[in-house]
Amino acid sequence: MQLNSEKANSIDITFKDVSMTVQTKAGQKQLLKNVSGICKHSEITAILGSSGAGKSTLLNSLCNRKQNNKTTQVSETIQANSTNLTFKNFSEFGSYVMQDDVLLETMTVRECLQFAANLKRVSGGERKRASIELDSSFTAYLLITELKRQAKQKGKTVIFTIHSPSSDIWSMFDRIMLLVDGRFIYQGGSNDQIIKHFSKISFQCPKLQIPVDYFMSIMHYKDSNTQSYPKYFQSYNSQMKQIVESEMEQKSDSQIIVNKYSTPQLYQISQIAKRAFNTVKRNPILFKACMFQAVVIGLIIGLIYLQMEDNQHIFQQFMYKLIYQFSKYQMDQITPLALEI
Repeated sequence: MQLNSEKANSIDITFKDVSMTVQTKAGQKQLLKNVSGICKHSEITAILGSSGAGKSTLLNSLCNRKQNNKTTQVSETIQANSTNLTFKNFSEFGSYVMQDDVLLETMTVRECLQFAANLKRVSGGERKRASIELDSSFTAYLLITELKRQAKQKGKTVIFTIHSPSSDIWSMFDRIMLLVDGRFIYQGGSNDQIIKHFSKISFQCPKLQIPVDYFMSIMHYKDSNTQSYPKYFQSYNSQMKQIVESEMEQKSDSQIIVNKYSTPQLYQISQIAKRAFNTVKRNPILFKACMFQAVVIGLIIGLIYLQMEDNQHIFQQFMYKLIYQFSKYQMDQITPLALEI
């Protein structure tokens, strides 16, 4: 997640008592347990934890992509500076990259990036930086380097989840959040600060071991670690919770400038329609099926009027049934395309 802010329009993301419970076959499961924190402007914040700790869930919550429904209960207070953050207003000043790729198989990487750039109406410099994605040699290290540069030079707020970062990448993190079983066990600076915190509770990182490997090992879900979870939580509540709350109170309160690169809705519709047309055109089987469908339906509709009785009541009943069947068929065809859009 990246928030588009300038130095004069710095955005601090604060969240308080974020909790999420989902209904599973085995019963209710709480993914996040009243977590609070802050992601500061001009910094890159990395959210780490073992599988199932709640990393992606927290990131989705910060973007308000999880809503209350029959199977999910969400409770949260999230603000961008002093503005309540919602799903609708997030896109006015922020961007979110999902964990799973949603690229169409009929489009090239360049076309996917160009499509995103057209909708965002990005500046020339941002379009040039986006072109680095086309280089297969662009490594995770260079990506984090670019994100850090954006944060430092333009005051942007960058938040992301990452799995098993290298030592070089670890050293670039400005702020680290460690999650265990839906709760924080650390939130603060990297390198010496995190090592010092855990050494106070008798978890001293060996000098010859890479810090990230050590902390990932003590967070991993296994019997020897789960016995230490209460100790992690107690240490966080007693040593870090008040510090984090103090940082939240000192958040930026500057007014947020709405993203000036937003595009008109009609233009967005035209771009999506163009992409949908290219998708059909580049899939020969789908294209031929659509053409065949159009011809067959045209013949069927034409045959309907052939030798039909001149009876308005019979005609209306027949047309109602035809329209219902045709609409149902069309909706079945449109649904997959809507999901792709």
